[in-house]
Amino acid sequence: MFIVSYDVEQVYNYFPKNSIGAEIGVKNGHNARTMFERINPTKFHLIDPWGIYDDDRYLEHAPQNEMEAAYQKVVRWAEHPERAGRVELIRDYSYNAAPHFPDQYFDWVYIDGYHDYENVYRDLKSFAPKVKEDGFLCGDDYWYMAVNLKKSKKNLSPEKQAFAEGMINGINDFCRDFGYDLLFITMENAPKFFLAKQGVDSFSRRMLERVIVDCPFMVEVEDPRKFRQELLI
Repeated sequence: MFIVSYDVEQVYNYFPKNSIGAEIGVKNGHNARTMFERINPTKFHLIDPWGIYDDDRYLEHAPQNEMEAAYQKVVRWAEHPERAGRVELIRDYSYNAAPHFPDQYFDWVYIDGYHDYENVYRDLKSFAPKVKEDGFLCGDDYWYMAVNLKKSKKNLSPEKQAFAEGMINGINDFCRDFGYDLLFITMENAPKFFLAKQGVDSFSRRMLERVIVDCPFMVEVEDPRKFRQELLI
């Protein structure tokens, strides 16, 4: 695994143009707008429940009226004539939406759903078959979530410790269980991750080669399972 000295917006410039992609977890659409502008996809699927279900765990962090306002904001953006027909909104949980897509449909899928072990693992597992043989999976926040909890590791309860490590462990376990490599992560406060199926000359592997050549510097990590971000106090 490499840590590259780019942020994700710089990496978007290396995505395949005129491709088919999806974002899992959209909220106010800030990242979706950036991806659309940089990548220029022919079809872009945005998947998020936006608080439509009472059991949506994200409602613990944002009230339902806020999620509804975010949804309407994305609807207005998606329906603009410049994007009409190219952006599709699916207001549902990602694991409900995944079966509606044919296998090997997407060039790439960006995962930014609920940040715990169960959900990141399920999102990756659900959409892996939907990605083309030379496509790739990527997403948000390959990091130690105790940074978000504003506490040091030693002060976390076992439950919060499991949540804090959930993103890293969920991604690593998916790679182990389904034969993927964690190719690289970006060097920013919330690192973005990029995966490739083992033994396949995927676009993400070719993209890594270009990023390594172009980025100012990089760090190679021998074993992603030994990589952790620690909160410095």
